[in-house]
Amino acid sequence: LGIAIAALPSAFSLVDAGDARIVLTPASTDGEMAVAGTVTIEADPPAEGGVNLVTALEAHKADVEARTDGVYKGQRELIAPLGSAFYSRGQWTGADADAATQEETIVLMLHPNGDRILRATYVYPAGEDAGARVESLLELVGEIEAAAAVASDEGST
Repeated sequence: LGIAIAALPSAFSLVDAGDARIVLTPASTDGEMAVAGTVTIEADPPAEGGVNLVTALEAHKADVEARTDGVYKGQRELIAPLGSAFYSRGQWTGADADAATQEETIVLMLHPNGDRILRATYVYPAGEDAGARVESLLELVGEIEAAAAVASDEGST
């Protein structure tokens, strides 16, 4: 992926760190089972003609609204360690057997290579803890760095 997570926030546990994506789940606390949900960090294919975060944000809104009972909850521009980023959130009725309401919070940012979008997507059951989940995702995004920067930091004293 060309990125690294400098310090994994305690809210998450690593499930998979492959070349194409990083997958995290909420960590258990005090020996209790972790709440449901998954964070996936992945990069879009390189974009010819440049990267447009606003267009990707609008596409996320359209995607959420096209889902069953989809409701777009809004977005906000952020400054992340990798530069400008956007937070976007929506909710819909799940397609599984119990049709539970799902929520998705996504952070769109420019990949360190500058030629693609890096996405951190958190999907979880909708509930009263949405604010805490968004905060934990933003904390995670705050720890994402270019892999070269992490490698050079490790080599310095």
